[in-house]
Amino acid sequence: MKPSISLPTLAGAFVLLSLPARFVCASSGTPLPAAEVEFFEKSVRPILEEHCLECHSAAKGKTKGGLALDSSAALHKGGSSGAVVTPGNPDKSILITAVRYKDPDTQMPPEDKKLPPEKIAILEEWVRRGAIDPREGKALGPDPEVIRKHWAYQALKKPELPKVQNSNWAKTSIDLFILSSLEAKNIPPSPEADRKTLLRRLSYDLIGLPPAQSEIDAFLTDQSPDAYEQVVNRLLASPHFGERWGRHWLDVARYSDTKGLPAPINADRRFHFAFSYRDYVIASYNEDKPFDRFLMEQLAADQLPDSGDPRSLAALGFLTVGRCFQNQIHEIIDDRIDVVTRGLMGISVGCARCHDHKFDPILTKDYYSLHGIFMSSEEPKERPILGQPLDTPAYREYLQKRAELLQKIEDGLNDEIQKDLTEIAKKSGAYLLATLEKGSEEEVKKLQTFAGQRKLVAISLNRWVTLLKDAQQDPVLGPWKILSALPDEDFKTKAKEDIDLWATESLPPWNPLVLKALRETPPISKKHLSEIYSNLFAEATVSWLEMKKPGAEKSAPLALPDPALEQIRLIVHREGGPANLNRKDAESVFGRALFETRTKLQDKVDALDAEHPAAPPRAMAIFDKAKPVEPVVFVRGNPGNRGPAVPRQFISFLAPKDQKPFIKGSGRLELAEAITAPTNPLTSRVAVNRIWLHLFGKGLVETPNDFGVQTPAPILSTLLDHLACRFIEGGWSTKNLIRQIVLSNTYKQSSAPRPDAATADPANDLLHSQRRRRLDYEALQDTLLMISGGLDKTMGGRPVELTKAPYPGRRSVYGYIDRQDLPSVLRNFDFANPDITTGQRFETTVPQQALFLMNNDLLFTRAKALTQLAEIQYAEAGPARIHALFQRVHQRPPSSTELEACKALVAAFQNDPQKPWLALAQALLITNETAFID
Repeated sequence: MKPSISLPTLAGAFVLLSLPARFVCASSGTPLPAAEVEFFEKSVRPILEEHCLECHSAAKGKTKGGLALDSSAALHKGGSSGAVVTPGNPDKSILITAVRYKDPDTQMPPEDKKLPPEKIAILEEWVRRGAIDPREGKALGPDPEVIRKHWAYQALKKPELPKVQNSNWAKTSIDLFILSSLEAKNIPPSPEADRKTLLRRLSYDLIGLPPAQSEIDAFLTDQSPDAYEQVVNRLLASPHFGERWGRHWLDVARYSDTKGLPAPINADRRFHFAFSYRDYVIASYNEDKPFDRFLMEQLAADQLPDSGDPRSLAALGFLTVGRCFQNQIHEIIDDRIDVVTRGLMGISVGCARCHDHKFDPILTKDYYSLHGIFMSSEEPKERPILGQPLDTPAYREYLQKRAELLQKIEDGLNDEIQKDLTEIAKKSGAYLLATLEKGSEEEVKKLQTFAGQRKLVAISLNRWVTLLKDAQQDPVLGPWKILSALPDEDFKTKAKEDIDLWATESLPPWNPLVLKALRETPPISKKHLSEIYSNLFAEATVSWLEMKKPGAEKSAPLALPDPALEQIRLIVHREGGPANLNRKDAESVFGRALFETRTKLQDKVDALDAEHPAAPPRAMAIFDKAKPVEPVVFVRGNPGNRGPAVPRQFISFLAPKDQKPFIKGSGRLELAEAITAPTNPLTSRVAVNRIWLHLFGKGLVETPNDFGVQTPAPILSTLLDHLACRFIEGGWSTKNLIRQIVLSNTYKQSSAPRPDAATADPANDLLHSQRRRRLDYEALQDTLLMISGGLDKTMGGRPVELTKAPYPGRRSVYGYIDRQDLPSVLRNFDFANPDITTGQRFETTVPQQALFLMNNDLLFTRAKALTQLAEIQYAEAGPARIHALFQRVHQRPPSSTELEACKALVAAFQNDPQKPWLALAQALLITNETAFID
């Protein structure tokens, strides 16, 4: 039944798809939200285990104050003082009061183990969100028997084709599995959808666009027996296929054109070459690249021995387009582990960062085996060029500008190093004073810490220690050695006596400037003495820097004309002196400052690379380090608490019992081989389930990113395994698998409601009919562009701002995605969160969606463009124009009821003859018929 064009309550026009909760409260059986469980496992549980369970664990028999915190029931029961958590109200929770240390009588952990502010904030947020805690009051860890029998961990085995009664209906093997399940419930399949509905369904599913009127006309008149199959083949061959299915994969890859919050905070947030990964994905789907090869390139394109195309390096963006976490390397690696394990195999390894997984057989050592693989990989300072650019004048101009910017980077780093070394020279007195404090052997062993506490450079301090060992006769340092050895109690008197004596004797031959400074201002303490020396070294350094000629090399060994001042300068600036560090040492010592300097200047290079018309595209690649990292377990996830060593290898429960550590560089290639091995029971199942999800609106497994033991076996598990085996046998061809599915009678069923099947199959799990589905935002926006004549079908290239005026007509897959500032329209229409791997988008129905469709300027722009099309504008203002609008938007004439409603709408705007057509155009664009696939 076609909907009326009278404007519906749009908030009700969308289907709400709620993913089932996978966890339940142990005490009440109430479902727990998966997002809250994940927050507890990743953020809260590590804090409780590291800081609380030592004194409050029933399992360990330690329950101070009668309080145990190692299970949900015990935590919510509380201790001798009553409940310690008030869900939703941190201020009324004893636990939060205790960790805040604001009540002198209620403080925990003990003073020397007080929680840092960021961990207190996590606990506050947890309580504020309801203190969800999935832990049961029994020993933690997975049940070996459950794991052994878990359906997803069983080896793939091709099931036998079932026998059915209505064999005439079953056109494909898929139909046999579906029909067998339906017949077991005495449910007949639905009739085939009408041809126009089938074509529209196919077109959206395969290329994300509605069919053109000419395509509809051709299909409706084509009576050949293979007409439908020809349409399938045409759509699979369309370049728009890669745009549609590539966008599905970009959800999994948490694609974004920006880094998130950068470091330093004012650095450029853009990923200038994320688009090269996006274009690689689209091209791979269009080429029907075997899915196992597709995955291997995204993990290890740089290591594949048979990769003759340098453009495949763009595939490594799968690992590098995630958040930068302000360059916190362990967070970056955690994100990469997550996108690889959840994104490719449907298992959550991230929980094992701090402890063995509670349900699945994933050990902490498995996590750190993977951590070592990615710790042994790094992004290059200069991203590799994809392909060979043409030698044109424009390209040579680009190279010249780039060389100038690179030289500025080098000059900037040299200037920063010189500035920092100058500061070391000016602080010479502080170093001299520190050599007096640093007495014991224990302090010598901890020189780095000792220097850091005084904001000094350890290398320079060590050089001062060496310089002073035999400096009794040194003209510059001799006076320091003698005076600094005087006792503190009568330093002032003794120092003046020595200085006066030196003024009357010719020996020893102290540096005249040092002697002059001491005589003019006799030191009254060792600290005062150090300040006098600081002034001397600062004067020598500044004089030397001022003397350097413009254009001369910054390392030129120019000598000061005053021999006495030069003698002072050489103490700190000569080779091996405290303020003369080589480049390697300087980069080690001043890493943070140099990083900020390099980043600010590199941003300009990146901008040139991204914006210059002759700049070639580059890959967001990742390469192996020269020497792989030998990983260790970080106890409770703390990098400062290093545990046992682990090998770089695959997740143990998925690997052969005799698996060997990875030895090829970082191990990324071996990891890719293990993930794509036909013996891996997860990868093909996960991939097939996602393909099914995008064609039917619901996966055979309802949690496409989670195939762990908490996920029940799918109702149609034999069909899933059949398709997974066919996928591998067919060379991992995505197009062939899609072809098999859409040619089935199961796919071609009508989506009309089936009251007769509602009791036996209320959720349509057995596929007694097709599912009516709402267009995602990208398909909706592309449809509005296509209907109104504004769709730009140009493929590839740099991203564009699509949600801001003047609203470019590029397909939505080419829109600029800013993970730090995602446009509200994308958030309102359930766009995938670019911070995490997403196997299936949420579907919500919220007022903002209706408000956008009724009021946003983008919709007005498209409606106005629609009314200005020649076929609309030149149609007679009356029934003819109404028919023209219906034909353009819905590719059909209006019903008599719709025609009368439209006439009434037009008549209501007698004083402004243009308004009714704009209003009618917008109304048609936002009806259910536009927004849904039948």
